[in-house]
Amino acid sequence: MDDADYMTRLYDYITGLLYYIFVAVAAVAIFKAVEFRQACFVTILVAIAVYGFIVGLPPRPEWLP
Repeated sequence: MDDADYMTRLYDYITGLLYYIFVAVAAVAIFKAVEFRQACFVTILVAIAVYGFIVGLPPRPEWLP
């Protein structure tokens, strides 16, 4: 595989990882949210996460099942 292909796969992997970390943090925040203001903020985060998942952001790497 050439350099460009490797960089693309690396980019996909890193963005995918960051995205799933973001989703996990949002999920944990929901369980820890006690104040109404926090709950609103978390709901917005989750909405962004779900929207990203539906739109397919980041693109799914081929090696993911």
